[in-house]
Amino acid sequence: MTSLYSICLTILSCCLLTVCGCKSFSTTSVNEIQTNEVSTKKLSIVTKLKENAQLPIEERIALYHKLKEEKFELYDFGNETELTLYGYSFLWENSISEAIVVFRLVISEFPNSLTLMIVWGRHIFKQKIVLKHFNIMRNHCR
Repeated sequence: MTSLYSICLTILSCCLLTVCGCKSFSTTSVNEIQTNEVSTKKLSIVTKLKENAQLPIEERIALYHKLKEEKFELYDFGNETELTLYGYSFLWENSISEAIVVFRLVISEFPNSLTLMIVWGRHIFKQKIVLKHFNIMRNHCR
């Protein structure tokens, strides 16, 4: 019985090594991988912009460009979703002009973004509906 067990174990090991391509297994521990990820994680650029909320939106956008030029390695400039949600936060506060400025930044930074094109399209659509209803009300009041 023990010999049958050994044979099965040997066959199973050979199959496993064949399936894995006989690659050596990594000896890197999970803790080492997590430590490396933490040390290379960049800071949120949106958090930095929010920390400077006392500045006008145009100055915050200028800060964004300055930090991108001078401290690119420190901040995460590739997070389209975070930047888009930052723009949405202005929409939710009814700060339309600030939202438009942020969305223009996102469009310039991520020109192939389908998500942002949808957001921008909704904005334009809503503006046209509001304008249409305004004109109807204006004509009705004459």
